[in-house]
Amino acid sequence: MWWMLAGAALQGLQQIGAARAQPAVDKADNMKIQAYNKAVATQAAKSFNQINLQKAVLTSQVQEAIASTYKQGQTESANRGLQAAATDTMGASVEQNLLDVDIKVDQAKSALLYNANITDLSLNAQAQSVADGSGFSLKAEKPMLNEWGAAVGGAMAQIGMSLFENKADTGSFFGSKTGRNQGL
Repeated sequence: MWWMLAGAALQGLQQIGAARAQPAVDKADNMKIQAYNKAVATQAAKSFNQINLQKAVLTSQVQEAIASTYKQGQTESANRGLQAAATDTMGASVEQNLLDVDIKVDQAKSALLYNANITDLSLNAQAQSVADGSGFSLKAEKPMLNEWGAAVGGAMAQIGMSLFENKADTGSFFGSKTGRNQGL
């Protein structure tokens, strides 16, 4: 029955060899996962950069539009002031005429800021979508565990079972009959 013990030992050694190879496989898999995660992060960074560029362009365009609106308002106020002077108009009607220009400038500014805010919220939603999508796309690395414990434990279990079977069959752990079967 020694051959059973030798077979169990051989099987245990094979398990130990497999356990030795597993960390190398896990390490290679983890390197692939790291490369994939790096590609996902790079793509997300490009998307965030594009969104930030759009936000910068939006801010610049809104500032230019507001400045242009004020300039147009000043020009319109000056024209209305000149018209009032040319027609020799004075008093409340001139003031109301100039106030109308200021109100229209404020309304245009409010509309520009409102539309810019809506566009900014849309860009923020895009950024959140990129962040969520990238986060869900990332893969977890495999833990690098010490597989020796499992392999040695498996080998010991094989040897133990072989000894137990010998004890049950022959009454002896090593396969020699003792004349009496002690069972379990």
